[in-house]
Amino acid sequence: MKKTKFPLITLLVAALFTVAFIGCKKDLNDPSLTSNAAVVVAPYTTISFNPTPGVVGQDFTASVTLDPVPNCGKVRLEQRQLQDGTPTSKDDVLGTWVTVAEETLPGTLPLTYTYVPAVAGQVGYRAHYVPSGGQCAYNGQPSIGVNATIGAGCQEGISPQLAGAVSLGSDAKGTTWRFTVIYNINTCGNGYMGKLQGGLISGATLVSAAPAGYTTSATAKSTVLTWSNVSDGNYTIVYTVKLAPGADIPITGAWSFKYPGGQYGYTNRILFGF
Repeated sequence: MKKTKFPLITLLVAALFTVAFIGCKKDLNDPSLTSNAAVVVAPYTTISFNPTPGVVGQDFTASVTLDPVPNCGKVRLEQRQLQDGTPTSKDDVLGTWVTVAEETLPGTLPLTYTYVPAVAGQVGYRAHYVPSGGQCAYNGQPSIGVNATIGAGCQEGISPQLAGAVSLGSDAKGTTWRFTVIYNINTCGNGYMGKLQGGLISGATLVSAAPAGYTTSATAKSTVLTWSNVSDGNYTIVYTVKLAPGADIPITGAWSFKYPGGQYGYTNRILFGF
């Protein structure tokens, strides 16, 4: 492979940007970048929904957070829509991405968008960081789209949602991804208290989880997380895993919520492809 030689000043500038934006990765595979560019990928974005699932005829809010928060550029929340403005799935080939909320950085985050769904189904969202002005050293690629579920009424149970997916680099064995997954418990007003438990897929490494108070245990192939004495709300896990390219790859294990007299689960696994 031909090696590219970089001028000393370029290497010094690149080093400064690496320190200033620690936690981000260089996107050396982006054909729009030159060999002299000190450009890093957009900040990690997380999209969350409230309520989860959404309910027809009731307020539904999508929120975007960034990590880190740049001091320049804009962040946009985009919704997949048909030509007549009807929200649709992220995978609908007849839809396009439409900006529904925007914030100039460093502004007030999370960036939110609230509307009242008219029909049940899947609605696609994605975050898009747009660099502009100052020392804005991000390439501004949109994040991967995720679907929100809208139901006809309150849907009791536990539901998983892919809230973020960031590529951390590739080699001959595959691509390492950083996934953010949110598990939502909805008792529809019953207020059940119980134990939420589930495992990561084989080969995954836990980065963080929230809220606090969870425990972890290791099995031969995965890490198991447990929250005890919990009820309605969101429970978030962030983890990394290397995957070979493919379609419909399971990226979550089986999770359940057990309470006195019953349980919710096991959840459907989230499928991912690239």
